[in-house]
Amino acid sequence: MPETSTPHAIGRTVRVARVIAAPPQTLFALWTDAAEVKQWWGTTDKARLMACEIDANPGGTFLYALRGASADSHEVATGTVLEVARPFHLAMSWTCEARRVKDSRVTVEFVDLRDGSARVSVVHERLPSPSEAAIHQSLWSNVLQDLAVSVSASADA
Repeated sequence: MPETSTPHAIGRTVRVARVIAAPPQTLFALWTDAAEVKQWWGTTDKARLMACEIDANPGGTFLYALRGASADSHEVATGTVLEVARPFHLAMSWTCEARRVKDSRVTVEFVDLRDGSARVSVVHERLPSPSEAAIHQSLWSNVLQDLAVSVSASADA
C-alpha cells in the first residue's frame, strides 16, 4: 500500500496522518522505546534528536531534546503520559518552553488496516497561536516521514 500523508492545521489544533507499512504493535514499540526513537526521529529533517527519555505508562514522563539546523538552535519538549492503550493509543501533555508551548496535548493513534500496515495519526491540541500550529504541523509531518522511512529501510534490510 502506498504511503500517504494528509496534514492540515485547523486553528490551533494540528492533525497529521500517514499510512505506514507496519502493524500497530511495531509502530507503537518504535514510538515508545527511547532507544528506538533515537534511531529514527529527525533523520529526514533539519532538526536532530539529541536525547530522548520515555516512560510510556500513565503518569510517566518524556523528554525530547532537539538540535536544529544551526548549532545554537536547541529545543526541549517535555510532558506527562496521560493515556495508554497499547498498541493503539498514546496521549500526553506537551510543553516546549523555547516555543512558548505549555500544556498542549498530543494524541497518537495507530489504526490497524489489516493488511500489514497502520494509519498513524497525530493530533496536537491547544497550541498557542496559528504560527505555532503551522510549525507543529510541519514537525509532526516530518516525524511521521522519519518513522515511515525507518520502517521502510528496516524492511529492505
